[in-house]
Amino acid sequence: MNPVSSLKKRLKTENLDALFVSHPANVSYLSGFSGNESYILVTRGKDFFITDFRYYQQARLELKDFSIELTGEVNHFDLIAGLIKKGRLKRVGFEAKHITYGEVGKIRDRLNGQEFLPVFDFIEDMRVIKSARELEIISRCIQINLTALKDLKNRIAPDKEESEIAALMEYKMKLAGALRPAFDTIVLSGKNCSMPHGAPGARPIKNNHVVLVDSGVYFNGYNSDLTRMFLLGKIPPIINKILSVTQMAQEIAIGAVRPGITASVVDMAARDYIAKKGFARNFGHSLGHGVGREVHEAPQISARSKTILKPGMIFTVEPGIYIPGSGGVRLEDMVLVTEKGVKVLSR
Repeated sequence: MNPVSSLKKRLKTENLDALFVSHPANVSYLSGFSGNESYILVTRGKDFFITDFRYYQQARLELKDFSIELTGEVNHFDLIAGLIKKGRLKRVGFEAKHITYGEVGKIRDRLNGQEFLPVFDFIEDMRVIKSARELEIISRCIQINLTALKDLKNRIAPDKEESEIAALMEYKMKLAGALRPAFDTIVLSGKNCSMPHGAPGARPIKNNHVVLVDSGVYFNGYNSDLTRMFLLGKIPPIINKILSVTQMAQEIAIGAVRPGITASVVDMAARDYIAKKGFARNFGHSLGHGVGREVHEAPQISARSKTILKPGMIFTVEPGIYIPGSGGVRLEDMVLVTEKGVKVLSR
């Protein structure tokens, strides 16, 4: 069943006549459209794709099963309200997480008694299980990412600036086939590695430093997210120690992944090991997150997550240990939950 058909089934179950889709990742997921500034109105019957002049020709080329509605002289609030009224849609949902209070008010003001109702995660719930085609594309993202990381390895050297290495990594990802980086590449060295999401600067990399590279590829509507550590010269003993602990914590967590368990079990597998080794206070973020249409999406792999793991879920496993004044380590791979356990996609 394709995503739109699955959504129509959900609408019927929830007693809704339509759903107004405004989140770009969800618009792309339902339609396959690769442009921007677009919306979808999915009804139990006809489905409408709403865009402006800049994307009209692109939409005509990429979309087959939608009626394409063009904004211009009529703004999109008037157009959406008009479609709701013309279709005699009495109960219409909207993505409460992805639309402003003001926008909701402007649409409601244009309706004549129709209900415009907040809904949560209708499409995100569908996106969490990847299809075979999605797995194929995400695997391609990962391979591009790995190719670029391999090419980067010999270019990381003393006196190179962090920002220079970040720019080089993004160039190599594009050279390997990426449309663009999935996010701004993080490159940190030495003591700066103690900042989990620090920004690369003009700081020169020095010998006897570790270098953290957190990078991702965007390709064909999907993303990857990987972190690797590069070692230059003789590494301080404390960094060697936390690197060893982080490696083992990641292996333990990956080994815990299987369908039917809660995501918190995976998080705690790594967290408990890191705590046992004396670094509980130095691992302050969640273990991982889903990756797909967005770099960060469901499922959340955290100590509080109640999500039950299911086959087809793809997420990161990224334990880290960060010691202010000394440095830090993070290792990040992407895994797939299978029918029997887990498959590491990024090795």
